Amino acid sequence: MRRYNNTLLWTFVMSVFLIIGCTDNVEFMQSPGQDPQSPQQLQQEDPVICLGKGQGYWRNWSNHYTEEEFEELLDGTIAESVEEAEEIFSARPRGGQLVVVMRWMLLANQLSINLTGSDLPNADEVNLSPDCVAYEGGPVLSDLITEAIAIHEDPDAFSRQEIELVKDELELFTVIRDEEDENDEDEDDEDEDEEDENNEE
Repeated sequence: MRRYNNTLLWTFVMSVFLIIGCTDNVEFMQSPGQDPQSPQQLQQEDPVICLGKGQGYWRNWSNHYTEEEFEELLDGTIAESVEEAEEIFSARPRGGQLVVVMRWMLLANQLSINLTGSDLPNADEVNLSPDCVAYEGGPVLSDLITEAIAIHEDPDAFSRQEIELVKDELELFTVIRDEEDENDEDEDDEDEDEEDENNEE
């Protein structure tokens, strides 16, 4: 009887050790970094994809939208009317007027943001929002737009370098290129060549 009791006790002790050992192994294998359901991994968000159209597309708005649709897209932009938008996009940067090009970029980005939030035709899948960044660590688009509006309203209060920096940053968001943008770039190159010739004279 005593030997039987000792056998039961020994079996119980060994079972406890086995259970503890298995539990430790399970905890080791299910470390937080490997758990597919860990809170850190569940909280990760997909990066914001920022795709906007360039000034060439918006300059030729009548190829894509009716006047009523374009007026809807102009709501809240620097252009209060279709006529003002056409004036901005048709202006040429004579004499190194960077503010002219910056206004193209500003209005193009504003229109792309409005298109993203509308139900209007969006064949190129424009997806631009104020919280977009063009590259890791880059400025947020909403901050650039705020600064660009200030330059638009009073360009003389900013240096050429400041205007050029904002212009270049805004241009990074006009990533959807098409034939209309390429034609605009050719015209810009002609304007720059003409300006260089005038300076040489």
